[in-house]
Amino acid sequence: MAKDFADAYHGILKDTERGAKKVSENAAENEARTAEDLAKSAEKDARAPHVEDPHTGGAGGGHDRPGEDPGPGREQVSDPHEAGRGEDAVCDGGEPVDMATGRMFIDQTDVVLPGSLPLRFTRCFESGYGAGRWMGRRWVCTFDERLEIDAQGVVHIGADRVSQAYPHPEPGVAVQASAGRRLDLAIDARGRAYTLTDRQRGLVREFTVQPDGRTALLTRVRDRSGRSYTLEYDRDGTPQGIDHSGGYRLRVTVADGRITELWLADAAPGGGDQLLLRYGYTGGHLTQVWNSSGLPMVFANDAAGRITSWTDRNGSHYRYVYDERGRVVDEGGADGSLRFQFHYGDPDPATGLRINTETNALGHTTQYHVNARSQIVAIVDPLGNTTRYERDEFNRLLVGTDPLGAVTRYEYDEVGDLIAVTGPDGAQMTAAYDDALSAPVVLAEPGGAVWQQTWDEAGRRTSVTDPLGATTRYEYDERGHLASVTDALGQNTRVVSDAAGQPIETTGPGGTITRVKRDAFGRPVAVTDPLGQVTCMTWTVEGRLATRTGPDGAVERWEWDGEGNCLSHTDPVGQTTHYEYTHFETLAARTTPDGARVAFTHDAHMQLVCVTDALGRSWEYDYDAAGRLTGEKDFHGRRLTYELDPAGRPTARTSPDGTRTAYRYDVLGRLICKDGEELSSRFAYDAAGRLIQAVDSEAEITRAYDPLGNLLAESVNGRTVTHAYDALGRRARRTTPAGHTTDWTYDSTGRLTGIATSGGTLDFTHDTGGREHTRTVTDALTSSGLTLTSAWDSAGRLTGRTAHAGNQVLQQRAWRYRADGNLIGIDDPLTGPRSFDLDPAGRVTAVQARDWTETYTYDPAGNLTDANWPATEATRPAEGPRDYTGTQLATAGRVRYEYDNAGRMTLRQVTRLSRKPDTWRFTWNADDRLTHVTTPDGTLWRYLYDPLGRRIAKHRLADDGHTVVERTDFTWDGAQLAEQTT
Repeated sequence: MAKDFADAYHGILKDTERGAKKVSENAAENEARTAEDLAKSAEKDARAPHVEDPHTGGAGGGHDRPGEDPGPGREQVSDPHEAGRGEDAVCDGGEPVDMATGRMFIDQTDVVLPGSLPLRFTRCFESGYGAGRWMGRRWVCTFDERLEIDAQGVVHIGADRVSQAYPHPEPGVAVQASAGRRLDLAIDARGRAYTLTDRQRGLVREFTVQPDGRTALLTRVRDRSGRSYTLEYDRDGTPQGIDHSGGYRLRVTVADGRITELWLADAAPGGGDQLLLRYGYTGGHLTQVWNSSGLPMVFANDAAGRITSWTDRNGSHYRYVYDERGRVVDEGGADGSLRFQFHYGDPDPATGLRINTETNALGHTTQYHVNARSQIVAIVDPLGNTTRYERDEFNRLLVGTDPLGAVTRYEYDEVGDLIAVTGPDGAQMTAAYDDALSAPVVLAEPGGAVWQQTWDEAGRRTSVTDPLGATTRYEYDERGHLASVTDALGQNTRVVSDAAGQPIETTGPGGTITRVKRDAFGRPVAVTDPLGQVTCMTWTVEGRLATRTGPDGAVERWEWDGEGNCLSHTDPVGQTTHYEYTHFETLAARTTPDGARVAFTHDAHMQLVCVTDALGRSWEYDYDAAGRLTGEKDFHGRRLTYELDPAGRPTARTSPDGTRTAYRYDVLGRLICKDGEELSSRFAYDAAGRLIQAVDSEAEITRAYDPLGNLLAESVNGRTVTHAYDALGRRARRTTPAGHTTDWTYDSTGRLTGIATSGGTLDFTHDTGGREHTRTVTDALTSSGLTLTSAWDSAGRLTGRTAHAGNQVLQQRAWRYRADGNLIGIDDPLTGPRSFDLDPAGRVTAVQARDWTETYTYDPAGNLTDANWPATEATRPAEGPRDYTGTQLATAGRVRYEYDNAGRMTLRQVTRLSRKPDTWRFTWNADDRLTHVTTPDGTLWRYLYDPLGRRIAKHRLADDGHTVVERTDFTWDGAQLAEQTT
């Protein structure tokens, strides 16, 4: 629930066009119908139209007056709570089954064309659905969306399997459904057109009443900016296509009352329309779907139109078995993989709750508790851990309780906008909205930070002001597409979009221009950067990248199977990586260009249980009954185990040497205590969830932040680093404990232009493409300077660098690359040229220089097995063959190594002729941090760390092993070393 709390806040904060997002919960939930409902369902099936007459009760098919014979939509809403559940209110089990009703469902998007208002063609199946038309009774597609009008009111048949019952609206007075989503249904004064308005999404759906008066077809969808798409029908109500205001034209072919083909107009490579998908039917039921691979996805159906199996384009087969009440009771793959068995309970006389269960292929059972509104109120995992939910009559989450009892509460206004989320610790996020738009105008974080936003009448965000008062402003073109962004410093980025709202030209604050050319699908096919260099792409019909050609002409290629799995990738050198798959698009093996094959093994529940490397060694994974990782055994045979609490958080970790580390958390799931056998750490957080203190026996960290969450100060054992930021949140100054300051400056594009310290300055210039052109180092005392000038190739790789002082060239160096970007040569006037030989995996096998050579060999797993180079006295012992014990390097030339049970090096020993070997010994703590080193001369070094694992001190100890005779302290800036004091 703690994650839900954070997600709810960020969902609101990040929504730029439609206001606050609803909290999306994967728990929701229907009860299977009662005996009375089942009787109605059976009656409906008996009255269902025959396949020869699929549109009885629909547009253009009859002349009955509204109310004489309700259409199939009225039966769909016989239980309005069940029928009105959206995607975020359906808890799915198996592959997939609605755990409240036992119905199998499929939600498929066949076409999506991008833009400010995307155009989608969807089809959805549900085994108990009965209001489909153009793809069969059990399927509902984009063209099936409609209103059915009868004496009781109006039924909205959604393209997403959601159906809602409305009372009859009066002109000028909108109405809402009795259950489910809060949409406004209105009718015009003539009674010939309806609108359904989704205020939170800013969309209006327009329906046109057909001549029979019983049906109103969806004819247009528009947003507040006037962008729209229009659904076209012939005079009999047969679908013809969809025209988008952005220029997309989707066309359909209909035969025998069924949609048989989807086409995109003017999208074929040689001109003309592009076939996207073909559909085949048997007895009026959808049985085949062909994509550009030419292979079909095949469905088998029973006499009632329920899917009893499917076979994908790779031959994977999955079957379904239903009980006498139409609920899935057994399903699984042909080999038993991903099998699920279901049991459905009867209502408890006292609570009214039913318990439905799902047992997976491993025999583990999950319980789902279902209330009378078809809502899941509790999920009990196979270990007995229970997560609870409370929802209102509109399926909005009110309370979520995790298995440890932590409670998160959600509040909504009368329109349904989320206005408050209260976390388990009592901290609250709140939001205030523009009532007309359902757009958040004030957002208050738990830590007290407040964000403010403004919106125009079309629901487009025009400004956002952060908690420090910095404002970013947005402007839009006449079609409502983003046209300009001006940051808090007044720097402006301009955007030109195509008719659909896809950016085709972006001009940065410095005047740099990036252009994008798009195909008829809206996909980028050529990108021209500010330097005029072009990268080209080609795509499959399904939108998968087929080739990419860089500005240097280097080409990469991808091959895909009919289900969208990548079969191979060929790099610009022509070397190919191959991929193999097992059932249900699960990766089984990867073979790299050098022939090394890594295999992946999965259990019957398709959990990864073993990875086998090119040498045949295995890395194994263990899971508990709830599917959570509880252990690993690495390639060397070392085992690591985890203990988890009911919420799935690790409470203990036991390393291969038996060392156990325990963890504790606060109610929001934040780590507050880590207890090891040698060291314990404590952590504390502010109201916004930011770390403010970390303490162990070696160090104490304290932190302070501004309202934006920027780190202002961090102290480690009293040594403080402070930071300052500009209006855009970029760091402008750092001060170390010794008082040294560093200042950063930036240009209008955000590129670093200068770093100033007490010792001197670094100044940077960049080319139009943003790559570093010069770097000038200036000494503060002498004002003398040294400049590095860089050159780049069209692929953005560094090809040359010149060091000069004034007009005097001090040094030059050039780099050469293989087409795939691997370095193959360095030209240096001082040391001479060097070239690199590479194997197919890109590993260096030889270095050729003017008067010396290095050679390297590897095993199939990529381990170095032999190395030879022009050795010095210091490096000569490590030259020669390498031997391994399992995954551990045992010897390298005359150097041998020893390790502890956790795989950490404990000894490095160099054999010497006629003398005792040189020996280094290493000691580690439970966090795998090096704590002591003993050098060959007997010197003992000790290393200290802060609670975040950063080394804060190095001590040279006296012979007594305790007295510090030399000390070096380290100060950190995040993960980077900032200062060292000896």
